[in-house]
Parts: sequence; structure tokens; C-alpha cells
Amino acid sequence: MHTSFKALLANAYKPLCDAAPSLSALTLGEAGALAPELDELLRERNGFFAFGPALHVFPSASTELSWGLAEWNMPGLWKYEYQQFVDPGLCFAEDIFGNQFSIIDGSVHYFEVETGSLRCMAPSLPAWAELIVSDHEFWTGSPVAQRWAEHDCPVSLHKRLHPATPFVCGGSYAVENLRPIDAAELMAKWGSFARQIHGLPDGARIKINLSEEPAEDC
Repeated sequence: MHTSFKALLANAYKPLCDAAPSLSALTLGEAGALAPELDELLRERNGFFAFGPALHVFPSASTELSWGLAEWNMPGLWKYEYQQFVDPGLCFAEDIFGNQFSIIDGSVHYFEVETGSLRCMAPSLPAWAELIVSDHEFWTGSPVAQRWAEHDCPVSLHKRLHPATPFVCGGSYAVENLRPIDAAELMAKWGSFARQIHGLPDGARIKINLSEEPAEDC
């Protein structure tokens, strides 16, 4: 096993799926050249949380504890909200705010859910794991997850922290601006939001309308 995988798993909890991983042909195709590395990581621990609940790596198949890779990446779950302007790639993990780590064109990308922007962050999964371990506070949002746990309780399974005022609109990382929301619901909300603001110039006024709550300007 790669040493960076060992370092990452040293900060992780029990597997989210007890069965050996079995990646579908579609998932293997989307993972491309990184498929062997993804398989290796999941064979060591088939899905897990690390650094508290901050980093969530999806198992190969869905369980009561987590969405599986195939189901999480189904176009009809949340990706349809983004598909008009961006392909998020094969999303295999997420941070505490739902930002995704994805595989695109043979490298690992960071997918910012509020804007739908993608940036390449590592050429391989071991390199990604090394980055996460070296600066997990930045990449996973673990300090915010800890503050939330002290304020309320640990973020529960299937949920991520959602800012009432989006960070892209100047929203705070303080617990008063956060609330836990079902991860799939959160992703669909952010996809709708990102689609509405896509292409707008910096500084433009927008109307936030992520739910049935009253809309808010920013």
C-alpha cells in the first residue's frame, strides 16, 4: 500500500462497507488510469470518514452508513443540476461542506459546489492523500466540523454543513451561519445555485433561493 494511503487511513475510522469493493464497469471507466489506485484505497478500507466527520470517502456500494460510488455519481441524484455547464467527474470523496474530490482525465480535481468550478489538485490518488494529510484543516474543513460538534453535536451520517449565506457571497464559517443538511439535498441545492450564478460578473447582485425559506439578496 502507498505510504500516503497509510498516513490517511491512520486518521480514519472503520469502513463504511464491510464487503470487499467491487467497482462497476462504469465507475472503472470514469476512474480511467486512476482506477487501480482507487481500487487499492478501497480494498484497504471500503469507504470511511477521516479527521472526525470532515473527510468522507465513498465506499464502492451503498450501505445504511453511506452512499456508494455508483449511486452517488448517478446523473439523476444531484449532478443534473450542474450538467448544463460542467461535468463534476467521478466524485469519490467530499469535505465537510460537500465540496467534492473527483477524478477527471486521469487526475484528481477539487470541485467547488457553490460555483461549479474545478481545479486540478493532484496527478494521482496517493498524491491527493498526501495533500489531504499534510493540510487536512484546509482541504477537509476539520476545524469547522470540530467547532460545530462543540456547539451542537457531531455532524451525522449522510449530512454536510451548509452555510445559510453562501461563502461565495461573503458568508461566515462561524457556526451561526451553518446547519447540517442531507448531503444529496445539499448538492442539488448548490447545483441550482451554481447554475443561476454561472457567468455572472464579480460583484453582481444575486437572489439566493435555495429552499422554501425567504429569498435573500447578496
